[in-house]
Amino acid sequence: AVLARLGTQAGADVPTFNVGRGVATSVREIAGHLVDAWAGGMVPAALEFSGRSRPGDPYSLVADVRALNALGLACARDVDAGIAQYTAWFRQFREAHS
Repeated sequence: AVLARLGTQAGADVPTFNVGRGVATSVREIAGHLVDAWAGGMVPAALEFSGRSRPGDPYSLVADVRALNALGLACARDVDAGIAQYTAWFRQFREAHS
């Protein structure tokens, strides 16, 4: 619903919006949600991290939602549900185009 409402902002001078909840989520948590969603109820492989970080590696991901909020919009879906829905869509898309 948020993306549909953002369509009204389209034009020659296209603004940029970060669509998210504005809540920092660790890379480990994002990866865990993705692995769980991809496993589809099967026991997923355990995530392993080397513990080494490189310059530029983020600890967490967070959307800057100020522009979104200025329009009176906000995302209600939590990251786990969003990743699960996107993963399901991706599977269907991949199967339809294989």
